[in-house]
Amino acid sequence: RLLLNDYEQENVAFRFQPGDLNILPFRSCLGIPLEAGRKRLGGVLMESYQTRNYIPEEGDTLALFGKNLSEIINRMNIYRSMKDLALIDGLTGIYNHRAFKERLQVEIERARRYGTTLTLMILDLDKFKRINDTYGHLFGDLVLKKSANIIRGSVRTVDTVARYGGEEFAVILINTDKNSCYKTAERIRSNVQSFAFEKDGIRERMTISIGMAEYPNDGNDVQALIAASDMSMYHSKRLGGNKITLYKTDFDA
Repeated sequence: RLLLNDYEQENVAFRFQPGDLNILPFRSCLGIPLEAGRKRLGGVLMESYQTRNYIPEEGDTLALFGKNLSEIINRMNIYRSMKDLALIDGLTGIYNHRAFKERLQVEIERARRYGTTLTLMILDLDKFKRINDTYGHLFGDLVLKKSANIIRGSVRTVDTVARYGGEEFAVILINTDKNSCYKTAERIRSNVQSFAFEKDGIRERMTISIGMAEYPNDGNDVQALIAASDMSMYHSKRLGGNKITLYKTDFDA
Protein backbone atom coordinates (compact mmCIF):
# COMPACT_ATOMS: atom_id res chain seq x y z
CA ARG A 1 0.00 0.00 0.00
CA LEU A 2 1.26 3.49 -0.85
CA LEU A 3 0.26 6.73 0.90
CA LEU A 4 2.16 9.94 0.07
CA ASN A 5 0.92 13.17 1.61
CA ASP A 6 3.13 15.64 -0.28
CA TYR A 7 5.09 14.84 -3.40
CA GLU A 8 7.47 17.74 -2.81
CA GLN A 9 8.44 16.48 0.63
CA GLU A 10 8.67 12.86 -0.54
CA ASN A 11 10.78 13.74 -3.60
CA VAL A 12 9.09 11.25 -5.96
CA ALA A 13 10.83 12.31 -9.15
CA PHE A 14 10.51 8.76 -10.52
CA ARG A 15 6.77 9.30 -10.94
CA PHE A 16 7.07 12.21 -13.37
CA GLN A 17 8.67 13.23 -16.60
CA PRO A 18 10.10 16.78 -16.92
CA GLY A 19 7.24 19.25 -17.19
CA ASP A 20 4.52 16.85 -15.99
CA LEU A 21 3.74 18.85 -12.87
CA ASN A 22 3.17 21.96 -14.93
CA ILE A 23 0.34 20.18 -16.72
CA LEU A 24 -1.03 18.01 -13.91
CA PRO A 25 0.16 19.40 -10.58
CA PHE A 26 -0.45 16.32 -8.42
CA ARG A 27 0.59 16.63 -4.77
CA SER A 28 -0.56 13.47 -2.97
CA CYS A 29 -1.62 9.89 -3.70
CA LEU A 30 -3.04 6.66 -2.40
CA GLY A 31 -2.28 3.40 -4.14
CA ILE A 32 -2.55 -0.37 -3.77
CA PRO A 33 -1.10 -3.30 -5.74
CA LEU A 34 -3.25 -5.75 -7.67
CA GLU A 35 -2.09 -9.27 -6.83
CA ALA A 36 -3.27 -12.85 -7.24
CA GLY A 37 -1.27 -15.11 -4.97
CA ARG A 38 2.36 -14.21 -5.66
CA LYS A 39 1.60 -12.82 -9.09
CA ARG A 40 1.63 -9.05 -9.51
CA LEU A 41 -1.10 -7.97 -11.93
CA GLY A 42 -0.69 -4.19 -11.74
CA GLY A 43 -1.92 -1.51 -9.38
CA VAL A 44 -4.47 1.21 -8.67
CA LEU A 45 -3.25 4.74 -7.93
CA MET A 46 -5.44 7.70 -6.96
CA GLU A 47 -3.86 11.16 -7.08
CA SER A 48 -4.94 14.59 -5.88
CA TYR A 49 -3.92 18.16 -6.59
CA GLN A 50 -4.08 18.77 -2.82
CA THR A 51 -1.62 17.69 -0.15
CA ARG A 52 -2.77 15.26 2.54
CA ASN A 53 -5.92 14.45 0.60
CA TYR A 54 -6.06 10.78 1.68
CA ILE A 55 -6.15 9.09 5.09
CA PRO A 56 -5.08 5.52 6.01
CA GLU A 57 -8.69 4.38 6.51
CA GLU A 58 -9.43 5.12 2.85
CA GLY A 59 -6.61 2.75 2.02
CA ASP A 60 -8.58 -0.09 3.64
CA THR A 61 -11.52 0.57 1.34
CA LEU A 62 -9.27 0.78 -1.70
CA ALA A 63 -7.50 -2.43 -0.64
CA LEU A 64 -10.87 -4.26 -0.55
CA PHE A 65 -11.70 -2.91 -4.00
CA GLY A 66 -8.26 -3.99 -5.22
CA LYS A 67 -8.72 -7.51 -3.87
CA ASN A 68 -11.98 -7.93 -5.78
CA LEU A 69 -10.55 -6.38 -8.93
CA SER A 70 -7.49 -8.65 -8.73
CA GLU A 71 -9.74 -11.70 -8.56
CA ILE A 72 -11.72 -10.51 -11.60
CA ILE A 73 -8.56 -9.88 -13.63
CA ASN A 74 -7.07 -13.22 -12.58
CA ARG A 75 -10.21 -15.09 -13.61
CA MET A 76 -10.26 -13.29 -16.94
CA ASN A 77 -6.63 -14.25 -17.54
CA ILE A 78 -7.36 -17.88 -16.67
CA TYR A 79 -10.37 -17.89 -19.00
CA ARG A 80 -8.30 -16.39 -21.79
CA SER A 81 -5.57 -18.99 -21.30
CA MET A 82 -8.09 -21.83 -21.30
CA LYS A 83 -9.74 -20.49 -24.44
CA ASP A 84 -6.37 -20.21 -26.16
CA LEU A 85 -5.57 -23.81 -25.22
CA ALA A 86 -8.93 -24.93 -26.60
CA LEU A 87 -8.09 -23.35 -29.97
CA ILE A 88 -4.53 -24.62 -30.34
CA ASP A 89 -3.53 -28.02 -31.71
CA GLY A 90 -1.58 -29.74 -28.97
CA LEU A 91 0.90 -31.44 -31.29
CA THR A 92 1.83 -28.74 -33.79
CA GLY A 93 1.17 -25.55 -31.81
CA ILE A 94 -0.92 -24.01 -34.58
CA TYR A 95 -4.69 -23.43 -34.66
CA ASN A 96 -6.89 -26.51 -34.53
CA HIS A 97 -9.87 -27.37 -36.73
CA ARG A 98 -12.37 -25.50 -34.55
CA ALA A 99 -10.28 -22.34 -34.46
CA PHE A 100 -9.74 -22.53 -38.22
CA LYS A 101 -13.48 -22.64 -38.92
CA GLU A 102 -14.06 -19.68 -36.58
CA ARG A 103 -11.26 -17.63 -38.18
CA LEU A 104 -12.49 -18.42 -41.69
CA GLN A 105 -16.00 -17.25 -40.78
CA VAL A 106 -14.61 -14.01 -39.33
CA GLU A 107 -12.40 -13.33 -42.36
CA ILE A 108 -15.21 -14.05 -44.84
CA GLU A 109 -17.49 -11.62 -43.00
CA ARG A 110 -14.71 -9.02 -43.03
CA ALA A 111 -14.07 -9.53 -46.74
CA ARG A 112 -17.81 -9.29 -47.46
CA ARG A 113 -18.09 -6.07 -45.47
CA TYR A 114 -15.15 -4.36 -47.17
CA GLY A 115 -15.56 -5.87 -50.63
CA THR A 116 -12.19 -7.67 -50.60
CA THR A 117 -11.11 -11.20 -51.47
CA LEU A 118 -9.29 -13.94 -49.61
CA THR A 119 -7.73 -17.25 -50.55
CA LEU A 120 -8.02 -20.57 -48.76
CA MET A 121 -5.39 -23.29 -49.10
CA ILE A 122 -5.97 -26.89 -48.10
CA LEU A 123 -2.70 -28.84 -47.90
CA ASP A 124 -2.17 -32.56 -47.43
CA LEU A 125 1.12 -34.42 -46.91
CA ASP A 126 1.55 -37.03 -49.64
CA LYS A 127 1.69 -40.73 -48.64
CA PHE A 128 1.90 -39.87 -44.97
CA LYS A 129 0.46 -43.22 -43.87
CA ARG A 130 3.66 -44.99 -44.88
CA ILE A 131 5.60 -42.81 -42.41
CA ASN A 132 3.56 -44.06 -39.45
CA ASP A 133 3.50 -47.62 -40.78
CA THR A 134 7.26 -47.72 -41.43
CA TYR A 135 8.76 -45.64 -38.61
CA GLY A 136 6.00 -45.36 -36.01
CA HIS A 137 3.88 -42.53 -34.74
CA LEU A 138 6.68 -40.68 -32.95
CA PHE A 139 8.45 -40.03 -36.24
CA GLY A 140 5.07 -39.25 -37.80
CA ASP A 141 4.50 -36.64 -35.09
CA LEU A 142 7.89 -35.12 -35.90
CA VAL A 143 6.92 -34.83 -39.57
CA LEU A 144 3.67 -33.10 -38.65
CA LYS A 145 5.40 -30.65 -36.29
CA LYS A 146 8.12 -29.76 -38.77
CA SER A 147 5.62 -29.44 -41.62
CA ALA A 148 3.51 -27.05 -39.54
CA ASN A 149 6.62 -24.95 -38.87
CA ILE A 150 7.51 -24.90 -42.57
CA ILE A 151 4.01 -23.77 -43.57
CA ARG A 152 3.84 -21.12 -40.85
CA GLY A 153 7.27 -19.82 -41.81
CA SER A 154 6.30 -19.59 -45.49
CA VAL A 155 3.33 -17.23 -45.11
CA ARG A 156 2.71 -13.76 -43.69
CA THR A 157 2.14 -13.18 -40.00
CA VAL A 158 -1.37 -11.87 -40.77
CA ASP A 159 -2.35 -15.18 -42.37
CA THR A 160 -3.95 -18.01 -40.38
CA VAL A 161 -2.29 -21.44 -40.33
CA ALA A 162 -4.18 -24.40 -38.88
CA ARG A 163 -4.12 -28.16 -38.65
CA TYR A 164 -7.28 -29.16 -40.46
CA GLY A 165 -7.07 -32.77 -39.35
CA GLY A 166 -4.66 -35.72 -39.53
CA GLU A 167 -1.97 -34.76 -42.03
CA GLU A 168 -4.06 -31.96 -43.53
CA PHE A 169 -3.39 -28.26 -42.98
CA ALA A 170 -5.23 -25.07 -43.93
CA VAL A 171 -4.05 -21.53 -44.58
CA ILE A 172 -6.26 -18.43 -44.80
CA LEU A 173 -4.57 -15.66 -46.80
CA ILE A 174 -6.42 -12.37 -46.37
CA ASN A 175 -6.72 -9.62 -48.98
CA THR A 176 -5.47 -11.90 -51.74
CA ASP A 177 -6.68 -13.75 -54.83
CA LYS A 178 -5.64 -17.29 -55.69
CA ASN A 179 -3.47 -16.29 -58.64
CA SER A 180 -1.37 -13.91 -56.57
CA CYS A 181 -1.02 -16.61 -53.89
CA TYR A 182 0.51 -19.13 -56.27
CA LYS A 183 4.05 -18.04 -55.36
CA THR A 184 3.26 -18.56 -51.70
CA ALA A 185 1.90 -22.04 -52.40
CA GLU A 186 4.97 -22.85 -54.48
CA ARG A 187 7.22 -21.68 -51.65
CA ILE A 188 5.45 -24.05 -49.25
CA ARG A 189 5.59 -26.95 -51.70
CA SER A 190 9.29 -26.39 -52.41
CA ASN A 191 10.22 -25.92 -48.74
CA VAL A 192 8.50 -29.16 -47.74
CA GLN A 193 10.07 -31.10 -50.60
CA SER A 194 13.59 -29.87 -49.82
CA PHE A 195 13.40 -30.40 -46.05
CA ALA A 196 15.08 -33.46 -44.52
CA PHE A 197 12.99 -34.93 -41.69
CA GLU A 198 15.49 -36.55 -39.32
CA LYS A 199 15.28 -38.31 -35.96
CA ASP A 200 17.19 -41.18 -34.32
CA GLY A 201 19.04 -42.09 -37.51
CA ILE A 202 15.91 -41.91 -39.67
CA ARG A 203 16.00 -39.49 -42.60
CA GLU A 204 13.00 -38.98 -44.85
CA ARG A 205 11.73 -36.59 -47.52
CA MET A 206 8.11 -35.56 -47.95
CA THR A 207 5.98 -33.80 -50.52
CA ILE A 208 2.69 -31.96 -50.15
CA SER A 209 -0.40 -31.46 -52.32
CA ILE A 210 -2.08 -28.05 -52.27
CA GLY A 211 -5.49 -26.85 -53.41
CA MET A 212 -6.60 -23.21 -53.49
CA ALA A 213 -9.93 -21.44 -53.81
CA GLU A 214 -10.89 -17.79 -53.60
CA TYR A 215 -13.69 -15.95 -51.84
CA PRO A 216 -16.17 -14.98 -53.22
CA ASN A 217 -15.55 -16.24 -56.76
CA ASP A 218 -15.15 -19.93 -55.86
CA GLY A 219 -17.30 -20.03 -52.75
CA ASN A 220 -19.25 -17.36 -50.91
CA ASP A 221 -19.46 -19.02 -47.50
CA VAL A 222 -17.36 -21.23 -45.22
CA GLN A 223 -18.62 -24.60 -46.44
CA ALA A 224 -18.49 -23.71 -50.12
CA LEU A 225 -14.97 -22.29 -49.90
CA ILE A 226 -13.66 -25.31 -47.99
CA ALA A 227 -15.31 -27.66 -50.49
CA ALA A 228 -13.71 -25.84 -53.43
CA SER A 229 -10.26 -25.83 -51.82
CA ASP A 230 -10.58 -29.48 -50.81
CA MET A 231 -11.63 -30.45 -54.32
CA SER A 232 -8.61 -28.64 -55.73
CA MET A 233 -6.27 -30.40 -53.29
CA TYR A 234 -7.61 -33.82 -54.30
CA HIS A 235 -7.09 -32.86 -57.92
CA SER A 236 -3.41 -32.34 -57.04
CA LYS A 237 -3.43 -35.81 -55.47
CA ARG A 238 -4.88 -37.36 -58.62
CA LEU A 239 -2.06 -35.79 -60.62
CA GLY A 240 0.45 -37.69 -58.49
CA GLY A 241 0.91 -35.30 -55.59
CA ASN A 242 3.51 -32.61 -55.00
CA LYS A 243 1.32 -30.27 -57.05
CA ILE A 244 -0.60 -27.01 -56.67
CA THR A 245 -4.10 -26.74 -58.10
CA LEU A 246 -6.26 -23.63 -58.38
CA TYR A 247 -9.97 -24.28 -58.24
CA LYS A 248 -11.88 -24.41 -61.51
CA THR A 249 -15.62 -24.75 -61.91
CA ASP A 250 -15.23 -27.82 -64.14
CA PHE A 251 -13.96 -29.77 -61.09
CA ASP A 252 -17.62 -30.03 -60.13
CA ALA A 253 -18.48 -31.87 -63.29
